[in-house]
Amino acid sequence: MYRRNFRRVIGHLKRAMRKKQQLTVEQFNQRLQLSEAIVDYGRMIQVFYHCPVPEVIVEIPEVACRFRESPQTIKDALRLLRDMGRAEPADLDGCWKLQLAPTLPSGREGLSLGDASLPHLGRKTNEIDYGQKDLQQH
Repeated sequence: MYRRNFRRVIGHLKRAMRKKQQLTVEQFNQRLQLSEAIVDYGRMIQVFYHCPVPEVIVEIPEVACRFRESPQTIKDALRLLRDMGRAEPADLDGCWKLQLAPTLPSGREGLSLGDASLPHLGRKTNEIDYGQKDLQQH
């Protein structure tokens, strides 16, 4: 799955480089980070409205204000998500539908409380980070 996402990202980068306005690697990475932030924002909306569906509608002007970016920059980030299969234009003008899959475009997994493993649960408070030997030495 990571290879498929990586290939899509590389494909988008190649297409972007062929355009008149070529992206530098740094600009592409910034756009990719913004795309991930937009997906995280979509997850926040999903949690806030207790909406278990895998899709969320976002408005470009709202997202632009939230991230203090121009609407064109947000649109470019959403296009990157579209090329990755993570977003598509909605029927409403200026709105996009985000696919909230469990992984982000960079390949890292999104964190939800249900996925978090807390290894110290069930132990005594004084044993959280230290073994009993460490506690006796102090």
